[in-house]
Parts: sequence; C-alpha cells; structure tokens
Amino acid sequence: LNSKRSATDNSFPDRTIARPSTSIFEKYRAIPIKHYSFSDTATTITIPPKGSFGNLYLNKDDQPVNYYTWANIYSKKAGTTSEKYFFLDSLDLGFNLPKGEITEKPITKTIPVDSIDLDADSVVLKLIMSFKSGDEDYVAGVTEKFAPTNFFLNDTTTAEFILHKHYAYDDGTAEYGAGLNRPGSLLAYGFPMFTKEPDTLVAVDIFFPEFGDNSSQTVILKIWSSSSDGFPLSELYRQTIPVQRTAYNTFTRYNFTEPIGVRNKFFIGWEQTATVMVPVGLDKNTDSGADIYSNISGTWEQNITVQGSLMIHPVFGKGVASVINGAKDITQNIYPNPAQTEFYISGVAENISVCNVLGTSILFDTEQEGNRTKITLGELANQLLLVRWRANGKFYSARVIIRN
Repeated sequence: LNSKRSATDNSFPDRTIARPSTSIFEKYRAIPIKHYSFSDTATTITIPPKGSFGNLYLNKDDQPVNYYTWANIYSKKAGTTSEKYFFLDSLDLGFNLPKGEITEKPITKTIPVDSIDLDADSVVLKLIMSFKSGDEDYVAGVTEKFAPTNFFLNDTTTAEFILHKHYAYDDGTAEYGAGLNRPGSLLAYGFPMFTKEPDTLVAVDIFFPEFGDNSSQTVILKIWSSSSDGFPLSELYRQTIPVQRTAYNTFTRYNFTEPIGVRNKFFIGWEQTATVMVPVGLDKNTDSGADIYSNISGTWEQNITVQGSLMIHPVFGKGVASVINGAKDITQNIYPNPAQTEFYISGVAENISVCNVLGTSILFDTEQEGNRTKITLGELANQLLLVRWRANGKFYSARVIIRN
C-alpha cells in the first residue's frame, strides 16, 4: 500500500461504496413469500434502502457524485424462471461527498409493489447500486503511482432479497462465527413474523463453519414462544442434532420430527452440551444482534456485545400443528397439582418436555401406567413448571406447581 508514497502522503485517491444497501424488508434479507402476501405490502416492499458512499481522497475538495439504481426480479414457478428489469434512480440526483467521510443516502425509489408475483414458488429481488464517483477525473494522473489499481471496481454493489419459505437476517455469507462454550447455557434468536396469521415450522437451516474445534459435537436444538416483552418464554420443541460443519457458507437443513405451530414472534436456538465452542456463521454486513438472547445462569439477557447476524434460517412448510402460545391451558389433565417429585398426565403422552418459566429444561423420567403417564422429577425448589406433550395427534401444554 505504501509503494511510491512519501511519509506525508496519507491519502488514497478513491471514492467507493462503503457498505451494502440496507434491506427493503426491514431487517430481513429473506421472508416467506406467503407471509409477505399476508402483510401490508405497501409498507414492506416499499421501504427505501439506503446506500453508503465513502471518500478516501483527502487531497481533493468535496467530490460531487451521481448514483443510480436498478433491479432485476427473478420469479420461479413450476420449474420455470422469469425475469423483470426496472430502472429506479437516474443519474441526475447529484450530491457532494465530503472528503474523509462516509455519507449515507436514501434511495428515492424502490421496487414496485405490483411487480412481485405472489403466486410464484420463490422470488429473488436483486438490487444493483452504482455511482459516478469522479475517479475518472484524476486517475490518469496517478495511474503510475497506484498501478495496477482500478478505482472503478468498488463503485457498484449488489444486494439480494429473497421471498421463499424462510426468514433470514444475514446476506448468506459469513465473516466470522459466534456461539457458546459453557454446558447448559442457552442461546435464542428471535424472529418476529411478517404476518399475524399462525404458521408451521418444519425445519431450520444452520451454517456451522469449519472454524475452531472440529471434534464431533451435538447441541439441543430448541424453539421458544415469546413473552409480552419480547423475551424467550415457553419451550415449544427440542431435538438433539449433530453439528454438521461445512465450508463456503453451505447451510445444513435439520428437519423437525414434528411440525411446530408459531405466531407473532418465536425464537430458535440451542442448548450447549459441551465445553468447546460450537460457532454458527456470523454475517458482519448486517446486524440483528438485538434479536440474540442468552441464558448462562438462569436468566435471559439481551445481547449487547455481538454485532452481526447469525446464519440461522427457520423454514416454514405444510403440517398440522397447534400454536402452543395460543393454546387452551388444560391443567386439569395433570395431577396432583401442586406436585412434589412426581405427577401424572391423563392418557398416553408422547414428545413430553418440561421446563421452568425461564425456558431451562428440567430432567425427568416417564412411565406408562395404564391410561396415564407418570412423570418423575428430581428434588426441585418451589417453582412453576411448563409441561408440553402430544396425545392423539394434538399438542397440549399445562402448568404444574412444585411445592417441596
């Protein structure tokens, strides 16, 4: 970088796009297409993205620049892909780019709402942003000094937004990794839904990078409902999964053993089972850090340190599932209640889970006794437990008071 530069030459003659454009789906880069079709499209697809432009040339006055944007829309239906093209902003929208600073500029136009085929299987919205940086005014005079640098290569950027079956905060590429390293600790990642209608989760896509410890590991995948203040609440599902490490931002799909009904906002995360760190890909070009929660010592805490987006994608699909956070409480089907170290569930119960109000799993043993299912706990302090189970193809939840 310092070739042919003097000690007092602290300027690099380049103007550049500094960051990818912001999202047109609030913080998401991908949302389920049917959730978009159920939402208020006038306020979602028309969110104007913002571009960030930097001026690294300190030896020249503020540079007037012009930018322009266009979009390609790729729709796939029944195996056939169609394409649309839209020119958005024009070249005559000039502004000054102060030297040594990054300027954020909102795009005045965005992708037309009526251009989205909501009957398609998937839609990819590709937003291209470019700007006339003024580099051509002086490159001829510094070509020898900075050869073979091409100052035009970073004057265009592309951002993709997806309508398909999943939610994603990240842009599909990881710059780092983030995770837990204490057995029993919990991490939950919040996903507010774009629709008020309930829907069914059937899988989750996770990118576990080849990063750090590569020994064989498992984690306990979990899904939680949300409390009124936005924190993880009731555990809806758990499944032990192997950590499948991959390269090149390749996701692994983990299919659920049963469909899980969710509404409004839900959390996906895991419980750590080993002392080694098991990182998930972390995208540093987007930031959904405020949607990450951890539970290390019995209390959920909102993340304030990690900036970026975890590469975890909840996947929706077809299935029959009750929405637990809206289900009728059937406490009368559990007895005795209050209980001490054991209680019974009426009938034959399957896929049973027990947790406290913080979402921490409670260990228990089960035994079928005729037309009831016996749950045996260890010695516990006085507290309220949340029990979830399946019977006759339906899902149930209830509360049990422990008094010892």
